[in-house]
Amino acid sequence: MTQISIETTSKHLKLVLVFLALCLSAGSPAKETVRLAAGEWKPYVSPSMSNYGPFSRIVTDAFALEGIDVVYGFFPWKRSILIAAQGAWDGTLPWGLQKERTEYFYHSEIITEQRYFFFHLKSFQFDWESYSDLSNLIIGASSGYHYKKEFQDSEKENRIKVIRVGTESQLIKLLLAGRIQLALIERRIAQDLMCRSFSPQEIAQITYHPKLQSEGGLHLLLSKKIENNQVLIDKFNRGLKQLKTSGKANLEFLACSQQVSATHR
Repeated sequence: MTQISIETTSKHLKLVLVFLALCLSAGSPAKETVRLAAGEWKPYVSPSMSNYGPFSRIVTDAFALEGIDVVYGFFPWKRSILIAAQGAWDGTLPWGLQKERTEYFYHSEIITEQRYFFFHLKSFQFDWESYSDLSNLIIGASSGYHYKKEFQDSEKENRIKVIRVGTESQLIKLLLAGRIQLALIERRIAQDLMCRSFSPQEIAQITYHPKLQSEGGLHLLLSKKIENNQVLIDKFNRGLKQLKTSGKANLEFLACSQQVSATHR
């Protein structure tokens, strides 16, 4: 009887296993992946946050419902939108709807709403109905933001005095230092930022006027340079609709014991 060594049998077994693995991988098509560029903008997106932030988590989950993986890259904001517009990356997030961007991007359905208010110190008595009421005040706003058209026009025509700075954190510091009277900030961003970076004593000094300055939605943008992106945006919107129906499309932000409330009128 011919004897087969254990070593030979082991080699044959390894070859069979490798062959089976190759057959299985050949029968399983690669999963579709979308590459999205973003900048850091807490509390929405950040490379340092879990799931890259609550906004990114919703985008990832919506695509996952359509069998699509997401890869994120973080860059300066101007570069993020440029490389997406050129088609070097599939898309970018999160962005508001602006007419000039529709030439370069498919816009998703609204993922979350934003609401902007004028924040001020409680010690400063403030009320407003129209932009003419703001003419003698110094207003802080964020560089690169496109606010409500009436605000932008009033700033451009020097009917209101606006100081632009790089971050919302700087706006709050200027407010506390008395260098500006008003800070125009999205409410959830302001609350999250104060919870993270300011003391309870500082938070206690700040309020905001209940009159809404502006509101708008945040979107995922996919580049029109990439042919399949029209189909991809439809898939994303379908997944997003499922998330909203199931109640899983809510953004979860940091909460702290001391909340900033609106001025009582």
